[in-house]
Order: sequence, then structure tokens, then C-alpha cells
Amino acid sequence: MSCMPPNQYQLYPLHALLGIAGGAAAAYLLIPSVDYYSPGALAGPATALALGLLVGPVTAAFRNPASVLRAESVLAVGLIYWILFDAIQGVHGLWGTTQLSVYRAFISVALFACSIWIGSITAQLTDRSRREIKYPELAANYIFGLVILTFVAGIFLPIYSCQLNPQCIVDAFFVPNDEVPWRKVGFGSFDTVVKYIGYLGYTTLPLAVALLHLERRVSQRVILALILGLILLVFFMQSGSRRKAGMVVAAAGLVWVLIHDRVLLKHLLILGALSVATLFMTEFIVTWRNEGLATAIFSEEDKKERKGIITIDKSLYYMTHAMSVVPERYPFKPVDGPLSALGAPIPRSIWPSKPAQSGGIPLLRFIGERKGPGFSWSCSAVCDFYLYGGYPAIVIGGFIFGLLAHASNRLLLTKASVSSRLIYAFALMSLFIGLRNFRDLTAIGIIVILIWGILNVRRWYTKNLPVPPRDIRTTKKNSSEDSPSGLQEIQP
Repeated sequence: MSCMPPNQYQLYPLHALLGIAGGAAAAYLLIPSVDYYSPGALAGPATALALGLLVGPVTAAFRNPASVLRAESVLAVGLIYWILFDAIQGVHGLWGTTQLSVYRAFISVALFACSIWIGSITAQLTDRSRREIKYPELAANYIFGLVILTFVAGIFLPIYSCQLNPQCIVDAFFVPNDEVPWRKVGFGSFDTVVKYIGYLGYTTLPLAVALLHLERRVSQRVILALILGLILLVFFMQSGSRRKAGMVVAAAGLVWVLIHDRVLLKHLLILGALSVATLFMTEFIVTWRNEGLATAIFSEEDKKERKGIITIDKSLYYMTHAMSVVPERYPFKPVDGPLSALGAPIPRSIWPSKPAQSGGIPLLRFIGERKGPGFSWSCSAVCDFYLYGGYPAIVIGGFIFGLLAHASNRLLLTKASVSSRLIYAFALMSLFIGLRNFRDLTAIGIIVILIWGILNVRRWYTKNLPVPPRDIRTTKKNSSEDSPSGLQEIQP
């Protein structure tokens, strides 16, 4: 395969920064002075800021359509999806918040977005390593072996909890998520290890897509690999985690698109259609996890009561409430908050005193909400950084995402291979999901490390194989034959 032309993914940061500034100014002016808390009241400001966020990616897409797959472009869309889309749809009124907190929320999103671009630009200007990253070329046989391995890792917990009883597994798909057998299985201090091993199952479907590309035909083992990947996808959907099920589908689509030497418009259109289908799939999961599969398929009541096209996580709702509380009624958490996020992958059996989510800020008690056991609220990574230390922390947080975006883009601008594209797909999805909650970035980012490990096992094994001794006589003979004069060189 030939090296991918870097200009295929070229972006225009200045356009992006100007667009964000213009969108933020328009949004600030459009925020109503009264009745700002009613559903739909912030649709205008949210739309203005969303259009400003899209200026950079859209400008680049007109010249280089493939640039929409750059990390910065995807993060801009992620800010719209996770934070602004609820307001654009006109759902979730903001009763109980202050107008100041609404201004703070919109300013914070704009600051964070600008900092992403500044972080990416800074990393690019200071990156003196021009050497292309080398990734091993993997054979189809090796990829198929990984498909089997990752499928076994992903299906282990359901099979173990049901003791190989098919009826138990089938019945689990028709009950609410909290009653699923494998949610109740515990391994003590090994719970986290088992969870991380199960993370390998998220790569099965993307690996099956890579296998299809390598074999260039729909062979029997390609069909088997795709079936295994889809089986695991159904299990992930049943687990109720919309973002993880969506990550699997999106990563598979990204691998299929990016593994081509040249990304064409038709590839992007197919990926766009797949993304829309994924959104509706995640909407279906909302009912499935609460009521069971039968209710999700046949009941119309939940669909009638739901507002908006797509159900998000009420990030703007909790963000404005959090910004009404902090710092006026509760202090910033500059230590416990970051430690909580960075320690997300570490089990409490190892770190018993690990700070609670969002640094332990009791937001629900402040706003008078009561939720069932196990409920956790999220207010986006932008809000998380605000709770760590206000606007300065938001700038730092956006800068960090910008640095990570640049690091991910280095994978994108290398030779198109299964290894580089698979790692980039999951790195990109980790950043996208990390905008929902900074803890998600550190927790789900473990997948990227696992993928990097399993894709390099073969290279490490080959590198450590003993080298057979060379025949001295053959070496001398070859050197004699290779000599232009036909004479053997005299060694001192």
C-alpha cells in the first residue's frame, strides 16, 4: 500500500478559531434575559454556537472531505452532540439554575473548543519528530486468530455467569438491565481484571472488517468473523452502555473507511449513514436496558413520552446546575477531581481512598434531586474541568484534548495499515466519548493500550526468535561472487 497523502486531512485552525469566536458572541447575545430556563428557550444560542464550532471542520471539508475524520473535527462535533444538542432539540428545561450559570456554560464550551485547537497547533509546531511511525503489517491468518481470541474474551462473562446454559442467556435479553445474570457475578479483587479482559471484545467487529479488507472477498472465515462480532455487539447493546455499543460500530466503520489508500466521498457518505443508524440504535438501547427487549420492540408508550429526536445525557442540564453551585456554594476541587478522573481505571481494592466521581461534589443534594442506588450524573468534560478550577482549568483541559488529538492524528497520517487504523479508530472514539465525562477518557482509553498490545505481540515474538547461525563458507562464497572482480576481498 502506498503512503497516505497528508494533505488529504488538512485543516484550517484560523477559520476554526474565528468561527468559534463568532458563534460564541452570537450565542451570548441570543441568551434570553427572562424565561431562559424553559424548554426550547436556548435553542437559538445553542444553534449559533454549534454553527460556530462547525466552521473549521466544514471549511476544511469543502477542500478536503476526508478532513472530517481528523480528531479536531470529530471533537467539535462531539461538543455539539454531548452538550448542545439537548438545547437545540428543546428538551430538559433548566429550572432552578441561574442566568449567570447559563452564560458560564456557553463561555466554557467556547473556551474549551478554542483550547483544543490551540493545543493541537502547539503540538504540531513543537513536534520535531518527523519520522513516520512504523506499524507491523498483519496477515489475514493473524487477524482471524485475534478475532477468535477477542470474541472469547468478550463472551467469557455471560457464558460463565450462565454456566453454559443457553436458556439463561436467551432469557437475559428479555429482562431489564439490572436483572441480567452477568451483572451480579463478582470476582473479588479480580473484578477489574475481568472487566479489562472483556474490553478486548470491543475489537472483534472492527477486526472482522479488517479481515474482510485483507482477504478482498467474503470468505467463510470473514462471514464467521462478522457473525462473532455482531453477536458481541448484541451483548454490548443488552448491557445498556450506549456509548460503548456505539463505539464498536463507529470504530468498525472508521477502520473500513481509513484502511483505503484514498478516502473518497462515497466512503464518507456510507460512514455518515452508518453514524445516523448508530444514533438510532443507541436510542433503542435506552428502552431495552430499562424495560427489556420485548418492550423495546413492541411498546409505543415510551416512544410517545420521549422528547427530541435523540436522547442525550442531560449534560447541559447538570452543567448549568453545577455552575450555579460551584464556587458560590461549594468550592472547586483542584485535587480530588483530577485524581478521581485519572484513577478511574484503578479498582478500589488497590486504591481504597480513591476520590468519588467529580471530586465528591454532592450536586444532587444541592439541587434537590433523589435518584435510585447506583445513579451517577455527568456534566461533560468541559464541566468537569470547570469544577476542578474554573475557566483556567477549562483552558488546560481543552489544551490536553488538543495534545491528544495531535497524537492521534500522527496515526492517521501514517501508511494505511490494519494496525494504525485500528488504533486510531479507538483512540478517536475514546476522545469523543471522553467529552461526555473526563473519567470516561481515562477508563475507556485502556482499550487503546490493549489493542496496541495485542497487535504488537507478533512483532515482539518474531523479534525475540533466535537467529540461526550463518554458514561461513557460504558467506565467503557469496561475497566472492558479488565482488565486481570476482575476487574475494582480503580481510585485515
